[in-house]
Amino acid sequence: MGDIDRPAPDRLIRAKEVSMLTGLSHGTVYDYLKRGLLPGSFSIGVKSKAWSFNAINQWVDDRKAGIPLEEGQYRPVQAADLQEAVILLGGRPGSRPIPASSVSAPRGAQPGCRPRGRH
Repeated sequence: MGDIDRPAPDRLIRAKEVSMLTGLSHGTVYDYLKRGLLPGSFSIGVKSKAWSFNAINQWVDDRKAGIPLEEGQYRPVQAADLQEAVILLGGRPGSRPIPASSVSAPRGAQPGCRPRGRH
């Protein structure tokens, strides 16, 4: 058994890449997600979501094979899947995420003030 028998390692992808791989618009990706028509995403941060690359590829392969979509066919993400997502990101199971309060603000920023630049 060589490397050929081993499945490709999974990785996490963001919504933009999900849109590119599936051909769906950003809004349709989230609509399909809400209706259970697309594999679930993982929460990887306070406002960040990611998907399993292999799950999205399987979804695309199913569409190519003519397997119809069914409402609610994909289950919501469970806690065990979140631990798997941490491992995929290179973290350790059971490690705690960095709290938002410990992330440093830009140099010279005042609490409650918006940074300069685009608004």
